[in-house]
Amino acid sequence: RLGARLDGIVDEQREVVERWREGVLEARHPNVAAPWSVLETLAAEAVPRVLDGAPDASPRVRAQSIERIFGVHVSPSVVADPTAVPRQVALGLTALREWLFDLVDAFVDEVEALPDAEEGASARLELLGAVLPAQLAGAPEPRRALRFATRRRFRRDTPRRTLRAFRAIHLAALDASWRAQLETLLAMRRGLSLRAFERGDPVLSFRADAFDAFEQMRRDVRHRTLCAFFAEARFDRARVEVLEGRPGASRA
Repeated sequence: RLGARLDGIVDEQREVVERWREGVLEARHPNVAAPWSVLETLAAEAVPRVLDGAPDASPRVRAQSIERIFGVHVSPSVVADPTAVPRQVALGLTALREWLFDLVDAFVDEVEALPDAEEGASARLELLGAVLPAQLAGAPEPRRALRFATRRRFRRDTPRRTLRAFRAIHLAALDASWRAQLETLLAMRRGLSLRAFERGDPVLSFRADAFDAFEQMRRDVRHRTLCAFFAEARFDRARVEVLEGRPGASRA
């Protein structure tokens, strides 16, 4: 019975991560109802060229081409109607842009929550310095600095490549952090017997500790993603391998 209650706590976190991952993987966001006009124009111009380049391919193959090039999941049934694909791609890219700015805003909230005392100011500079170039890390308005860096990242590369890179980086960061979280929860369960000597319900104590660990995992995902995203103007596979903690490895 105790094991089942602990499993339930882990499963709750797993469900949150799965919804999070699915939203990024399939390029969906709850706040996106219409595509950003810039991305709508881009998709209207670029998507037909991709589809016209493989006129005899099956809908499944064409859907895979769209996802490889734009970083947006499109079902074969949507690809069967070529007129619907540009809007679907534009919506997906807009959703990824929203995920990116959600991360930026949450990171800035974390930075701004630090105290104004010398120790807090030092921690603030260290956090920003891990993400931003030196000339921006000391900016008096972190939110403006991060948004400026994001816009500059878009200008260095095309929006399509930038958002495709963000999707891959963010998914790699999420997967790496979730694996670490599972290891943390397993270690906490092993130490649960020590709580038998404490007053109160050990399951409630486990839930509280698991929640704190999950919030730390969220911070780790933000830091890993933004550090890698702003590190270079272009995405490369080595950065994903570093995020996964296995440089030089290749995926099966």
